Amino acid sequence: MVRSYSPVTTIGGGVVVDPWADERILSRARGKQSFPSAPGTDAGLLTLLVGRRGQHGIARGELEVAAGMDARRLAAALGAAMTEISSRPTAGSSPPQK
Repeated sequence: MVRSYSPVTTIGGGVVVDPWADERILSRARGKQSFPSAPGTDAGLLTLLVGRRGQHGIARGELEVAAGMDARRLAAALGAAMTEISSRPTAGSSPPQK
């Protein structure tokens, strides 16, 4: 994996799913897939990164760096992620009627 520092961009060798992954989690998961495959959309990546932080959350600036997105792309991806999340059925709810 080769990444440039500023701007944060993957140059070659793969996709960084979480640049600040907890090493304790990784060391316990050796030999197993510890990360899901890279999401196919920017919104999916943000959902994954925020979800991995759990109740501690992640600051917008850290999310920008972790996702490797500039401010404009991050804003668009956040909007798309919020739309996707708000359209998901909640536990115990009925599917939307057509």
